[in-house]
Amino acid sequence: MTAIDSPHRLVQAAINQLKQEKIEAVGRYLHPHNPDKALGAAESLAIRKAGLKLFSIWQTDAAGHTYFTEEQGGKDAQNAVRLAAEAGQPPGSPIFFRVDYDALPADHAAVISYFSSVRRMIRDYAVGVSGSYDIIELLASAGQADFFYQTSAWSSGKLSQKTHIYLLGRGTGTAETGNGSVRILRPGVFWDSPFKSQPTPKKDYRRSSENKASAISELMETIYRAAGYPLSQADLHSTLQTIEQNGHQNSAFSSRSRRYPGRLIRLGSKGRPVRYIQEAVGIPVDGVYGPKTKAAVESYQRRCRLYPDGIVGPITWRLLLKVLLFLYSLPYTFVFSYD
Repeated sequence: MTAIDSPHRLVQAAINQLKQEKIEAVGRYLHPHNPDKALGAAESLAIRKAGLKLFSIWQTDAAGHTYFTEEQGGKDAQNAVRLAAEAGQPPGSPIFFRVDYDALPADHAAVISYFSSVRRMIRDYAVGVSGSYDIIELLASAGQADFFYQTSAWSSGKLSQKTHIYLLGRGTGTAETGNGSVRILRPGVFWDSPFKSQPTPKKDYRRSSENKASAISELMETIYRAAGYPLSQADLHSTLQTIEQNGHQNSAFSSRSRRYPGRLIRLGSKGRPVRYIQEAVGIPVDGVYGPKTKAAVESYQRRCRLYPDGIVGPITWRLLLKVLLFLYSLPYTFVFSYD
């Protein structure tokens, strides 16, 4: 089977080009901070409608032994599950977590710790690993992964008998695909069930002020369940407190302005999106993303089990602002629908 590994979003023209080149399968990325690299529901549907098979890879920008900790494994598992479900990845299929460097034997214990945490925290999906020959053999022996995507890099020409997918190296593909040549060696890695975007419940909430707390509780339970983790009473109480404290803010937040601005919002950012963020987290609004804004965003990210980097990407914008800020803007009655 001919396949590619593509770190870029595939528009329809690129998908059509792959069909013309007789490509049968595509590996695409679940990335928490890079909208261009991250696979979304519309793209995955277009790929599968074109008759191409699909598999997913989790990869952040970090590479090196210091990244692979038990704590990081838990965070990555939760975020990977959320992104996979949003992209329509069917339950039971593997997510390949990439070890994207030449891990030395001294690093192996940390890698095992990371993957043991991934296995404990991941929900609905199988655990896959992408890495060198030694990493594939290590995690297969440790029983911490079920599917294996070996890279030719750092493998010294050896091919593990456990390998399901083998990345031969970066090819000469176009800028639109940025492909690497891939061999599919064993079955079970593709999204075989019909397309269904998992965490897209659509429900309208119309509540009077006396029922607002129960409505928010129901809403939060729906969001947390879709994201793959339970809603604790502490989280609920903290959120209700925050909404009460910010309930009298009057923010004109139109459907157009609620759209993700298409770029990461971080220290030094300025403009209207920063003002919306500051209103959402309940700090003085000046339109400048400074240390106080970063600290407040980190607090929200911790509450929603996101990695608290203080950077507002598409996930933070959607899960924190699209939900909470809309509630803040309507303190007495509200209507909420998300997709």
